[in-house]
Amino acid sequence: LTIMFFGKKTSKKQQAYNCLIHFYKRINKMPPRNKNSSSLILGTTSSLTTLPREVLTHSILPLLDHFSLAVVAKTCTSLRSTVINFLTTNKVLNMVAVSRRIEMGTLAMAGDRKKEAFMFLTKNATVTCLRKLRIDDHQAMPVASLNTIKKVIKLNRNLEELTLVNMKLTIPVLQMISNLPKLRFMKLSPDICQDKEDKFSDIMEGLEKKGCEIQLHYDYF
Repeated sequence: LTIMFFGKKTSKKQQAYNCLIHFYKRINKMPPRNKNSSSLILGTTSSLTTLPREVLTHSILPLLDHFSLAVVAKTCTSLRSTVINFLTTNKVLNMVAVSRRIEMGTLAMAGDRKKEAFMFLTKNATVTCLRKLRIDDHQAMPVASLNTIKKVIKLNRNLEELTLVNMKLTIPVLQMISNLPKLRFMKLSPDICQDKEDKFSDIMEGLEKKGCEIQLHYDYF
């Protein structure tokens, strides 16, 4: 995606860099308010904490992956507050990448770490502005309980893309998902979700009639 910026086409990433350059030029021209504050605004001694929250939230944090966001949040109280504020506006949560990276570490701790990551990135399952949610789970170490995921989906009525692979979704959960007004893509594992009354097929058919693309995932071993 490119947009016009001062008469030229630039990407969002380039915009962020341009914004930072202008900010540093501005603070380097500003005289210090007093002797004690001079070290805070001169040259490369400026840190992330000196940047306006708007610059961090809209131009810096969107460029970071989920692990980097967690690292920034641990640096100090101010940046943790900024990251938490950013998570309330974040529209994409890709737990697939997070899960695979955690699983590359100590498997005995992977289950707890995945749950901690999910709760952090969803602000304890309270975020409300997600447009895309991707989960490729492992039944032995899920990222969250079905009730927690159900709560997140229920709070995010404007979801457009939903991936819930290797998860046993109950009929009530599937019915709730079918009522999402803007859902245009869904990926799930049918063999895990099948029910005796075959309501699964009816729900999938109903979603397709609403214009939602259904992608079935079978390789869950």
